Amino acid sequence: MCTGIVFRQATVEDLDQLVAARVAFITAVRASKPIEELVPDVDQFISLQREYLTEHLGTDQFIAFVAEDVGTIVGTVYAPIFQSLPRPNNPDGRWAKVVSVYTDPAYQGQGIATQLMEMLLTEVGQRGVGRVELEYTDIAFKVYERLGFEEATRYMELNL
Repeated sequence: MCTGIVFRQATVEDLDQLVAARVAFITAVRASKPIEELVPDVDQFISLQREYLTEHLGTDQFIAFVAEDVGTIVGTVYAPIFQSLPRPNNPDGRWAKVVSVYTDPAYQGQGIATQLMEMLLTEVGQRGVGRVELEYTDIAFKVYERLGFEEATRYMELNL
């Protein structure tokens, strides 16, 4: 299905394409609005993305995988790893938050996101992470369900 696509862990050399993919992801999940309508200062937002990725790529606090076609990144998955208080269902308290599961529209429907997620789940398991969380779109729900995710409830947030 993914003929010619190379799947690998992201590196700092991918920085420009990773930032572009993150912006494309945000645009896609936010009703296809241009990034300029979603953030007050686009340059600052992009700068913050670059800073975060530069600092965290290659560390034990962050995982990123990419799908690449002839040098162009066509799919991404990122997951920061956090340490929290132990819980009954996660005794060591390590958990990951999956973000930016993105496939370029021209490559969708080829199983790229599924393969990236499988790689990510294998890696977080090898790192001893006991819990993985994500937010989903209607389109991606079945993919995550097939991977073993269960829908959770009682989630709230407050932006300060």
